[in-house]
Amino acid sequence: MLIKQTLKFLPLGLDRGLLGSQAYRVKIPANRQDLLVGQVLSRRYYVLSLLGQGGMNLVYKAKDLQTKKIVAVKALRTDGLSDQSVVTRFQREVQVLNRLNHPRIVGVHDYGTSKRGQPFFVMDYLEGKSLNQVLRKDGRLSIERFQDVFVQVAAAIQHAHKHGAIHRDLKPGNIMLVKLGNTEDYVKIVDFGIAKLVEEASKLTRMGEVWGSPIYMSPEQATGINTDERTDIYSLGIVMYEALTGEVPFLGKNYVETLSKQISEPPQPFDELCPEFQIPKVFERIIFKALEKAPEARYQTMTELKYDLERALSANRKAPVTQHAARKNQQRTTISEVIDFAPPENSSMNIAQTIRSTFNKIKAIAQPQIEAKESAKESTFHTPIQAMKRPNHSKTVVREKNNSLPINEIKVFFLLLVIFVSFWMISSNKYVANFVIQSLIEMDVIPKSSPQQIQEPLQSESQMQMPNQESNQSQSSDRPGLLD
Repeated sequence: MLIKQTLKFLPLGLDRGLLGSQAYRVKIPANRQDLLVGQVLSRRYYVLSLLGQGGMNLVYKAKDLQTKKIVAVKALRTDGLSDQSVVTRFQREVQVLNRLNHPRIVGVHDYGTSKRGQPFFVMDYLEGKSLNQVLRKDGRLSIERFQDVFVQVAAAIQHAHKHGAIHRDLKPGNIMLVKLGNTEDYVKIVDFGIAKLVEEASKLTRMGEVWGSPIYMSPEQATGINTDERTDIYSLGIVMYEALTGEVPFLGKNYVETLSKQISEPPQPFDELCPEFQIPKVFERIIFKALEKAPEARYQTMTELKYDLERALSANRKAPVTQHAARKNQQRTTISEVIDFAPPENSSMNIAQTIRSTFNKIKAIAQPQIEAKESAKESTFHTPIQAMKRPNHSKTVVREKNNSLPINEIKVFFLLLVIFVSFWMISSNKYVANFVIQSLIEMDVIPKSSPQQIQEPLQSESQMQMPNQESNQSQSSDRPGLLD
């Protein structure tokens, strides 16, 4: 219900319409000069309370009577209505926000004018804390939280630059951290009040005119010269410096001294300012590059800065090894782990023994896959009813298949092994030749119907060569053999 102190400040006739089922308790600010509390804007937005105020603007909490949602309303003070440049800047903020469509930039839903002629626009109502409030409470951000927050900030400003909008007032107070789902620090960039569009850079900002916060102002912005996207990079560098150290890099006794430090003094290194924090050097390099006095020496685009922040993010974090990954690494077997032998020279019998040992290793590795393949064949049913009653072991089969050495890889290995032992087969070593053939048959590389056809030529050839070898040895007994 509306209390008596509130009713006397409401326009005539408004209280009767609100005393029915739609009645709200509102708060009246002490300064009633720009009072919009209790009014219905555009016959839709009922202003509930004052949220905050700036130099020329007021922000209210309101309720959308159509959607029943809580929204924020930003309105221009009545003092600024006489200055056309102030009115134009307010209108341009609406234009900039309408141009931008990014989840981490506050969105605008409506625009209008109050009965007193005050322009206003309706935007998202954010429930959270500003980065300024977080820093005042916690002092500084941890490395992990810093990385998470400023990658989001860089992405939002990158989107604004892409669409020709320069914020020019980046500071902790304009970076909101809201809770969205499971995300505690969901970034929302607000207050594009002094933002400018690239195509209108020289129309509203006159030479020598200074806009922004001195502590977060770039050198070119402090001197009043023309600015571009790199001024936001410098301002973001100051915010990052403060977020990691808890101190701003440039702070004088007054406005003029602060601007002088912005223009001429370098920032203090982290090792000198706060060695106890042990801030990684990679972040110091990123921040100090963004804080270069000359725009040409800084990051030229927010995309470059965002890329380095993301790369530092991945480099600083080490992915933990889960139990599943460790177990999978233990079960993984490669050919290099199986072939761990070096055959001794001039010993065909040792070569045959080594081959047999290697074959036994591979057979032991491949045995689970062979058994799984046979069980899968046996579990094949022809009737739908039997298939429904039978439990599905397909996932188990796939898991076993992935943890063993593939049959195709074993076949390729044995084909290469045939080439390897072919040199020793020249010496008509029957033991080696028969073993290789038998191994190929067991691995289904050679059909089972053909072992006799392959072995008989080898045996006959061996028998034919024996007399020749004896005659050759009698003719030239002093000539050494290939494997002697």
